[in-house]
Amino acid sequence: MQRWDRSSPGRSAPPIQPPDARSPCLVGWRDSPETVDPTRYQTRALFERRLEAVSASDWVLILTAVLVLVTGYYAWQTRQTVNEMKSARATQVMPRLVPTLAKLPGAQVLLRVVNAGAGPAFNVDVELLLEPDGEPIRYIAPVMSPGEYQDFFAPGKGPGGSEIQLAAISSVWQTLRLRGACSDALGNAHSMDESLDLDHFAKVYLAGTWVRPDDEYLKKIGDNMMAIGKGIEAIAKQLYFARRDDSNEPSDSNDLRPSGGTSDPGS
Repeated sequence: MQRWDRSSPGRSAPPIQPPDARSPCLVGWRDSPETVDPTRYQTRALFERRLEAVSASDWVLILTAVLVLVTGYYAWQTRQTVNEMKSARATQVMPRLVPTLAKLPGAQVLLRVVNAGAGPAFNVDVELLLEPDGEPIRYIAPVMSPGEYQDFFAPGKGPGGSEIQLAAISSVWQTLRLRGACSDALGNAHSMDESLDLDHFAKVYLAGTWVRPDDEYLKKIGDNMMAIGKGIEAIAKQLYFARRDDSNEPSDSNDLRPSGGTSDPGS
């Protein structure tokens, strides 16, 4: 077999030939020598030559770049986890003051401020006002626990210049608004601007609440009940007299029997 000398000038490298199918390195080769693809071995040899051209310093740079990318990815994931934990902790202690109405019997209500959040509210300073053109009601408290509330009378023409009828309140004002600020257990300040639609609340609440009818309707119901009572009384009297007449009617003479023994005809 002719050998190629690398130092010989003017001579090119001989083409790479595929190994013999009977070579020991191809033990177990199932293909026949006629089916071997020569380009397959040429591509593999070219790849091996390029790998030999890469120095050790180049491998160090490649591995360092991969390590930097992996480290940056894990750092980003860690930061995301920390932010989610902070958000979850803040949500667990966050207060939320909202305006609502306290329901009383007879479609009567009171204005209410309630802490609907998961944490207590500190340094509460809020104003509750009825819109439009309502006078604000200021409420200050050092702390409001979760679920704690404070009730107020709505201004109106009732006793003491107040109003508790829901229909009267919703006919004058449209919105119940709460504005102010407070802080949570971590010291974070929270501002609030919450509102309640009084017209919608009144429609929903009054639709499921029994409302006392007016006097005219009640008088009409009473007159109908009196007429029904008089009819029942007349029927009862007729039944009574009919039964008494049946008890006083004389019996038939053929049905009468002597109470004593039989009398002697010759006596």
